[in-house]
Amino acid sequence: YVVLNEGAQATEAEILEHCRARMTFEKSPKVVVFGTEIPVTSTGKYQRLKLRERFADWQHTQFKKS
Repeated sequence: YVVLNEGAQATEAEILEHCRARMTFEKSPKVVVFGTEIPVTSTGKYQRLKLRERFADWQHTQFKKS
């Protein structure tokens, strides 16, 4: 999940290239999902469950074999 700073521009390909240059293939993301915000708790921790819920439908449709 990626939230760009205001005025920043980046494509999925650019982000994947950046990650793959700095991480092993196994740890680098296979897909980039752009959003407007990442939900956080009152202590500033990411709410991973809310992210999964927000993109649940998307996850099941992107990689289906035709």
